[in-house]
Amino acid sequence: MMDTMMKNILTRICAAAVILAVGCTKEEIKTFDDLNTGNAIYFYNPSYGFGNTYFGSRTSLQDSVETSFFLYPGQNEIEVLLYVSHTGFPEKDTHYKVAVVPEGTTATSADFSLPADPVFPAGERIAPLPVTLKFSDRVQHDTLRIELALVEGGDYTLGPLHQTHKIINFHNDVLKPSWWTGLAYVANGFGPFTREKYLVVMQVTNNYPFSADTPTSVIREQALKVRAYLREQKLAGHPILEADGKEMVIPAGGN
Repeated sequence: MMDTMMKNILTRICAAAVILAVGCTKEEIKTFDDLNTGNAIYFYNPSYGFGNTYFGSRTSLQDSVETSFFLYPGQNEIEVLLYVSHTGFPEKDTHYKVAVVPEGTTATSADFSLPADPVFPAGERIAPLPVTLKFSDRVQHDTLRIELALVEGGDYTLGPLHQTHKIINFHNDVLKPSWWTGLAYVANGFGPFTREKYLVVMQVTNNYPFSADTPTSVIREQALKVRAYLREQKLAGHPILEADGKEMVIPAGGN
């Protein structure tokens, strides 16, 4: 009786071992060197960095950019630079393909243009992909969208799926400029960005070409001009208001 029980136990243990052996597959563990070798390309996003630890879905592509012709007065074309990355350092120039995804695109071929034969240069890790956006009546009244996808080719493969697509949204509405950040512009300059405030700032400063490199002294000087204008309008009985009805405030100069 004992021998029979022991045989049954051993049989079950062996069967379980077989099932575990069949159900487990060997998984290759990637090393740091894998990030510097290989021949895959993908759209680079600095917030992800090399290694691509973020995973998204096609319906929630965070890898998108937005721009507005409003930020470029008088220009009929603006260039947006997307960046393509390589998993290694290619020994020779790599010609790659980019396709427009029809179901994710509202812009037409008249609204933008792409390089006919984009090339990833030898020895580089990141390379720009210029996309030229063109002003039109459609852009004047609507937001246009372009969805691009990297297409696998003979000399390369594709990187992580979520970084093979890129979306560009462009229009002619007021958009927060990239330079309106940091202490100089927000805490000690114009304060938090609003559409209404931006229009006033551009009006009073005569479209001053602000940038991330504008000296703090110049930002303060221009912000004080705007603050003085707001005070003049208030004394004249025409206070400048934000969209929520509150009085517009410029923090430069203190109370």
